[in-house]
Amino acid sequence: LNRDEKLLSYRQRQDLYLEGKPFKVHMGFGLHIGWGIEGPVGSLQKVDATYLSPHVNMAARLETASRQYGVPLLMSEIFWRCLSTAAKEQCRKLDRVSVKGSVQSIDIFTFDAYQDQQLPVRRPTKDEEARSAAYDPDSNTEIFEIDQDLIMLRSTSR
Repeated sequence: LNRDEKLLSYRQRQDLYLEGKPFKVHMGFGLHIGWGIEGPVGSLQKVDATYLSPHVNMAARLETASRQYGVPLLMSEIFWRCLSTAAKEQCRKLDRVSVKGSVQSIDIFTFDAYQDQQLPVRRPTKDEEARSAAYDPDSNTEIFEIDQDLIMLRSTSR
């Protein structure tokens, strides 16, 4: 986000400085793995979705804690364990914490993204462009044959 050319140009505007510091977008993310239940909330005019579960709550707590730790991304140990070895090597352990509503403490990790440097623009290769143009999302139905939850859902809806 802070690598985008348009956003970086806002840092040059003196009228957007706050307490002598340039404009900067700060966002935090909490990553956790688990189940969740989606449900509608709202009124007849506007309906939004909400997600409920202890795992959703954990992700929300991690997102909030990202501000306290001063990092853009916090992940639970359970999420970290699901990463590839190469991805794990790019992460660092920050702390071991006790989380409200949980009886055991967990390790939390972050990924140090160098947000303030502008990345070079990457152009797709000819092969990537050809595969993208030829891709038909309606032809990729293999998941319906191997995912047990989808198989069960299809058999009960008939």
